[in-house]
Amino acid sequence: MSSESATQIFRRLFAALDSGEREATLDALRAGYELVNRDGVTAWLECMDPQIEWTEGEEVPERHVYRGHEGVLRQQERFEEAWESFRIEPVDYAGSGDKLVVIVDLWGRGRGSGAEVEARAAHVWEFREGKAVRFEIYGDPEKALRDVEAR
Repeated sequence: MSSESATQIFRRLFAALDSGEREATLDALRAGYELVNRDGVTAWLECMDPQIEWTEGEEVPERHVYRGHEGVLRQQERFEEAWESFRIEPVDYAGSGDKLVVIVDLWGRGRGSGAEVEARAAHVWEFREGKAVRFEIYGDPEKALRDVEAR
């Protein structure tokens, strides 16, 4: 288990992206998502802009856009109410610079139903000055890649 902080992981991620080292980038992404799997999204708050925009995927019933650290915390409260357990693993990525599409495999168990879910999705991150300023979840990784390409 890594003892790196989110800030250290993000620095490593940006250095790997800048150098174009694909395996180093994936290693940093894995470390970052493992931190979230272990400690929750709050572990990443220090690397999120205070005005971050966090958008749930189109597939989410009653989809919301959350703003700022307080918004991210509200989103996580709702998320944790719905899921007994949840795990995210990055498997690939595309992009560089200020936009990054992270293809992820998701596993979860619903809190009320006990139903197990397994899916592939995408997380689109936008960065400015070393901080995440925007995060969006896509249920369709191909759509995420197309949307980022079109921006």
